[in-house]
Formats: sequence, structure tokens, C-alpha cells
Amino acid sequence: MGLTIHIVIALLGLSAIIANSVLLFQIIKYAGAKFLIFMGITTLFSKQFNLTPDDSTSNKKKQKGSYFLQGLLSNVLNPKAVIFFMAFLPQFMTPGKSNLLQMVIIGITPILLNILWLFIYVNLINSIRSWFQKPLFISAFQLC
Repeated sequence: MGLTIHIVIALLGLSAIIANSVLLFQIIKYAGAKFLIFMGITTLFSKQFNLTPDDSTSNKKKQKGSYFLQGLLSNVLNPKAVIFFMAFLPQFMTPGKSNLLQMVIIGITPILLNILWLFIYVNLINSIRSWFQKPLFISAFQLC
């Protein structure tokens, strides 16, 4: 979803405005830094460091805030992504053809590649999850 937002910003030409405006770029940069600091502090002080596989953890109250929203904000507030898509999308444009259609196709490509990568990654992690839940691994991991 964050990639989609960056691509829409680039399609509308807003990424060029953000990249050329020192103030807007600084706002995004510092908002992203503050968000990452906030996430780091809340993670450090979180009491959810239990690594033992326990069915009772699924009944516990979920952490405040949405994991989706956290990931979305960390992606959208990344100023390097704004610059990347501003520089990336126009390079592959063919003059004389429909700019909107070209940019939509070029913009959809990284989204589809990202979805494919995440699908492979999630399935790989899911296949080795049982190994991570073994008591021997948990005790060795907690020693580190």
C-alpha cells in the first residue's frame, strides 16, 4: 500500500514538488525519523518478549495500533522512496505515447514484484516456523 501511495504521488507530479521543496522534504524526513524513534521506544518498553509458544498469547489483548498502519506510515514517511520514484518512473517513459498509461504500467510493476516477494517470504517463514518453536531453539535464542 505504501508503494501505491508513492506511485500515485509520482504520477501526480507531487514527488517532484516534494523533492524540490526543502521545507516539504524536511517535514517528511523528520516525521519519518520521529515515527521510527517512537516505534523503537515503544518496542523497547513493550512487555511482549515472550518467545515460548503458548496458546494463551492468542487470547491476550493485541498491541495498541494497527500493524498495517505502522508499516504504512514507515513506508510513506520514507523520504528516499519519494526521491526514488520521482527519479525512477520518468526514466522509462517513451515520448509520444500515453504518459498516464506508461506510468501506470511502470508503477504497477514494483507493486507486483513486491507482492510476489512477500508471498515467497511469508511461505518460507511459515514453512520453518515449527523449527523456531522448538524448545531447544527458544532456549538457545534466549541465551544470546
